[in-house]
Amino acid sequence: MPSSPRNVRAVEVDSTYIELAWDSPDSDGGSALTGYVIEKRDMKRADFVFVANVDAVTHQYRATRLFEGCDYMFRVSAENQAGLSQPGETDKPITARMPYGQFLSTFWATFTVGS
Repeated sequence: MPSSPRNVRAVEVDSTYIELAWDSPDSDGGSALTGYVIEKRDMKRADFVFVANVDAVTHQYRATRLFEGCDYMFRVSAENQAGLSQPGETDKPITARMPYGQFLSTFWATFTVGS
């Protein structure tokens, strides 16, 4: 089996999605990778749930249908003919939230139009 994908991280965060990226595993376990399995866990829940399968050349994925203000953990497993690796996980929970600059732009646009 392959080793775990490395450096699972958020590269973009918004109120309804989190864009994830990861690095290839150190080892394919002797068989070419066939893809990755992405899972998420709402921190208010005990279990991870399936999000998506992507092919072996993809190292980024946008997880959607998230709720603003909720904290999520993500994990990614590598897959080959032998099976799934142990997952690589984000280091800490990630909060789905509007980016700071976007909030200010929206606020000022609303404020100046509404004045």
